[in-house]
Amino acid sequence: RALSHQNRVNKANVLPILQIDIVSNTRMRKKWLHCLSLSSLFTTSLLALERCSDDTGGGFCPSQNTCCLLTREADSRRRNHAVSGCLPSDLGAYNATCCDDGLTGCGVGYTCGPGNTCLAKPENTDPLVQKLPRYQLCHAPDVQFIYGFGPKNHVKPAYYASMGDLETPSSRHAIVRAITFVIHGAGRNADDYFCTMFSAAQKQVVYRPEQVLVVALRFAARSDETFSLHNGGEPMRWDDGSWRYGGESFNNVSSFQVLDSMVSFVSNKTEFPYLEQIKIIGHSAGGQFVQRWALLTNVWTEYPKLRAIVVNPSSFAYLTPLRKVHEEWTMPDTAKCPDYNDWEWGLYTSDSPPFYVRRALNQWSIQALTERFSHRDVVYLAGDRDICDVPGMSRNGWCYSHGLETLCMDLLEGKNRLERHMNYFESLTRLVNVTTHKRDLVPGVGHDHSLIFHSDNAMQYLFDQHHHHQLGISDA
Repeated sequence: RALSHQNRVNKANVLPILQIDIVSNTRMRKKWLHCLSLSSLFTTSLLALERCSDDTGGGFCPSQNTCCLLTREADSRRRNHAVSGCLPSDLGAYNATCCDDGLTGCGVGYTCGPGNTCLAKPENTDPLVQKLPRYQLCHAPDVQFIYGFGPKNHVKPAYYASMGDLETPSSRHAIVRAITFVIHGAGRNADDYFCTMFSAAQKQVVYRPEQVLVVALRFAARSDETFSLHNGGEPMRWDDGSWRYGGESFNNVSSFQVLDSMVSFVSNKTEFPYLEQIKIIGHSAGGQFVQRWALLTNVWTEYPKLRAIVVNPSSFAYLTPLRKVHEEWTMPDTAKCPDYNDWEWGLYTSDSPPFYVRRALNQWSIQALTERFSHRDVVYLAGDRDICDVPGMSRNGWCYSHGLETLCMDLLEGKNRLERHMNYFESLTRLVNVTTHKRDLVPGVGHDHSLIFHSDNAMQYLFDQHHHHQLGISDA
């Protein structure tokens, strides 16, 4: 029996020999391998915080971050107040380098270069990113607490928030003008994403810092550690990776419904009377989630204004069965890739997609869905160096692909994430007449949520902050 999207096997708990027993035909094998490729690097997501030493501020940082001493102007009386700054992880930043300015750092394999740069050490083997912008150290005290959305003491979706439990009335909510929801990647390191986005919200200049609320969802997997929620209850869990395309949790709640409920809640003028805008941003697997959710959701408000920002996904849900093959838009050979236009890569429903998806596709024709999508505020961001197309680490020409998905369905969208970004946007504008969406490239950056989120490009779309790009670096 074919494996449905809802019931994909969690590879962390299955021996390789089961691939032969369960996946006996080409179609099912593709589904199995897709699940395998997603979770091969991320079998368990860590929740434990890093406790920083006294000489690095004595605070807390997200798991897999490096603690640095962050110097900042806390107030006019303590201009050099020092706290723990967190060097965000690019698939783990253990023993990364804190730069001397007390504000920035460089990842593993890099040293602090002149200006705003990080330079690869001689032993660094990735040829595509020899020079990078520096990371901005993040500091988010609320990273110590993870909450649940829903009735107390129930199983519920987990999240971090910069103002505590969303459902507890607070005077702080009364002055909120902007809310950013951030969606993690396949590693489910929501604490890292929360810290990075909170720091971005603190450095933007459109609003006062206390007028911006940051929420980071965490789609926990069955293989993750056991943890309780700060406001009572246990976290909702999904089959590893199924949340990216609207899959149901083990409690039969779609990941898309989770975001629908939270967006509906914060749009309530009673609790957030001055809220002007809601931004939904996701990177990598989170970018896949945001693109598909923005296409299907019925919860899309005009006020507060809502924008979806899709960053560096491995694949998109196409609105047309055509794909770009040898520079021509054509129907692919279905004998070679029969599932190429099934949901999550397209809008066919032959493979039992999640209930949320079936309901949306039954409610709307493809033409009506496309028309509705065309009127939504959607932005696509990509690092101009997210071009690695080598999934393994032992092949000739190796580069750091960050778990690039390489099934035939993925490869028909492009060789690497940057090409897939460009092809998908071209399909919108040339094939289905979606001309209102925007795209942008972040210069000098590859597959890295922290560098993207702190870039001037992202700040423009997150907070409507317009200024010259400064984070990116040239090829010189």
